[in-house]
Amino acid sequence: MKNLLYTFAILVGTTAYAQDSDAPVDHMESTKIKTERVKENGKTVETKVKVVTKKEQEVKTDPRQANQRDANQIIAPTKVTQTVLVDSDQDNNYEAESIISYYEYDDMKYAFKTNKNGFVVSTMDGDNEIIFGKAGQSSKEDLYIFNTTTYYGVGYFEGNYFVVDYYNKDNNVLMTQKFEQSKF
Repeated sequence: MKNLLYTFAILVGTTAYAQDSDAPVDHMESTKIKTERVKENGKTVETKVKVVTKKEQEVKTDPRQANQRDANQIIAPTKVTQTVLVDSDQDNNYEAESIISYYEYDDMKYAFKTNKNGFVVSTMDGDNEIIFGKAGQSSKEDLYIFNTTTYYGVGYFEGNYFVVDYYNKDNNVLMTQKFEQSKF
């Protein structure tokens, strides 16, 4: 009986500690599956596309009202991530997977699409997707070599931002570009 009480006390203490250490976050997840039939070489081929959209937003209150019970909520950035899965051979397994996160810079929205070596950054011009740059994983796990048509730099994730540091040879200065997670 004594062992049971000790075990219960340890479990309750561990659970309470784990709950205090994490900031509260609202989570929303939606899944859409679309099946398309396409004729290829006289045969009808069925392809399933599954899109899982996850939205996460930290719950924050006004620090000036910290002592109040019902403090006003501050709208925090929402992290939106889409996972696109494609099944092209009519089994239960998806063959292709792509993860997309959305960021903003200079009032433009950018999609960060993962690939084998890092990710591709693109934006939309009407219905046309325009590749802005590519980020490749460096030997240091949290750094990316970021290259666009106009500059090369080093990128890293910092809080709600993807930060790129690059050298502007025209002005002879180090520049910093910050992509902020999109607010939806």
